Amino acid sequence: MEILLTPMAEHLGLEAQSFLPHPERGKRVFPDGETFTRLPETDDKKVLLVHSGQPEPDRGLSYLRTALRILKDQGKKVSVLFTYFPYSLQDREFFPGTANIARELLKEMKEYYGVEKIAAIDPHFGGRDWIPDYFRSVSVMDDMLDGYNSVILAPDEGGGRRFGADFFEKRRTEEGIELKGSFDVSGKDVMVVDDLVESGTTLLKSYDRLKQMGAEEVSCCVVHGVREEGLERIQQVFRHLKVSNSIENHLSNFSVEPYIRSFAERI
Repeated sequence: MEILLTPMAEHLGLEAQSFLPHPERGKRVFPDGETFTRLPETDDKKVLLVHSGQPEPDRGLSYLRTALRILKDQGKKVSVLFTYFPYSLQDREFFPGTANIARELLKEMKEYYGVEKIAAIDPHFGGRDWIPDYFRSVSVMDDMLDGYNSVILAPDEGGGRRFGADFFEKRRTEEGIELKGSFDVSGKDVMVVDDLVESGTTLLKSYDRLKQMGAEEVSCCVVHGVREEGLERIQQVFRHLKVSNSIENHLSNFSVEPYIRSFAERI
């Protein structure tokens, strides 16, 4: 089994090979912004391609698709593990004229590129009824929460569905985000759990609501730090912040590498 990292996953501490630069230019991006993909040679028939959907999701998909095309032409048996699944927020047709991009990416990898196994760490679309049989969700939240003796709450219904936690009812109004719900947290420590952070606004609202209810210490545990500015906002407020390195960021304090190795061992 050969583990191959796309350029978006090279921050991970894995013994693995990376994409090669252009032999003449020494880079993997042309001056016009187009990506250049060249894979190292391997005698292994099986390849696990590890990819993070952030940062630069579109450039990352260019690398991923080209790599899958090359590996298909080479006759490799390919599996893909996403530490963060790209376009996972677009997991249904929200408006007329839109598409379920997350589902279509899965279908493309399986039906066009012939990927044998696909997995993602705590994908945003976890729990959707359209997730195919060949896809596996790898959850790290239980281990991220290990050692915390707190009340576990989610900031909205999505987080509650993914992690089996009680949650606030979230509404968007002209004034912004509004959270409704009441919990017995007076004098207690609370851990707010969510799969990802972008702006951090919803998590900050949940912090304010919990403090109004009399919570003692309020901490936060999120798997994917999609935007570092969002992480920095919530870090300034929550007592503790735990975030994985599924996406490269300077605040990560939980490693997903063991889950990648475990997945590779079972292929």
